[in-house]
Amino acid sequence: MWNQQIRKNVNGLFAIGVLAAFAFACTPQEELVDSHIAIFGSGLQGLSLENTELRVPDADGNTVVIARADVNIRELRLGLPEDSEGCDVLAGQLDAAVDCSDHELRIVGPFPVDLLARGTQPSLIDVSLPAGTYKGIDVRIDESDELFDVSSSSSQDVQTSMSFVVTGDVKIAGTLIPFGIVLGFEEELHVEKPEGLAINDANPNLAIDLNVYSWMAGVPLSACIKSGQLPKDEKGRYWLDNSFSGSGPCADIEHTLRSNIVHSGDLRLDEMAVVSK
Repeated sequence: MWNQQIRKNVNGLFAIGVLAAFAFACTPQEELVDSHIAIFGSGLQGLSLENTELRVPDADGNTVVIARADVNIRELRLGLPEDSEGCDVLAGQLDAAVDCSDHELRIVGPFPVDLLARGTQPSLIDVSLPAGTYKGIDVRIDESDELFDVSSSSSQDVQTSMSFVVTGDVKIAGTLIPFGIVLGFEEELHVEKPEGLAINDANPNLAIDLNVYSWMAGVPLSACIKSGQLPKDEKGRYWLDNSFSGSGPCADIEHTLRSNIVHSGDLRLDEMAVVSK
């Protein structure tokens, strides 16, 4: 009698174990999508492989011909879908460069980005993301000591830490006048997509657009040059960096540029990105 009771108990426990294992195996696991996150310069009207200069108006309506626009991305923070399991499903791919907490994926740079590059897409990272709807990303721009090769500065102490570089020419009274702007600062871009972007196997990739065309809006570059305050570098370019302290129109350039950059972001699906294998 006692042995029969033990056998019944053992059989019962075995049956419970089998049912639990079956239930676990049949529970649908959250889908992960192999995604690629990239960043681009948008608003590049008229650019092609033959024409790599961007023409935009400054505050006075003078044409600014941008030949170079670089920015340093320090980190990205991407909110995971509200209905996903969050960071738990990403545990296998987290490291020093990719972290996750409180339903937010954090990707650490620096990522120097050439926004006018043609033919290739400035790549940030390949990462597996939970399938679902994504509604925004935070982008932190910060300084880097190893950002870009900037050959000259007007100051005796050459600026080596920078987060933003723009060079080109501004057309004043029919004459193209060369300039360079190299700034080191920290700014946070919160790029929202209230309607959300559905990330799945059919649309796995995200792209962050920075509208370079809008950056010079309201920037009094030609007025600053005409004021005679901006120094020139050894190449004859009017040069503005963090060592410069100007008044009048020159005092507004950095603030206006930074404000324009902060409001220039957009998040979209990237149909052209290729995930690295």
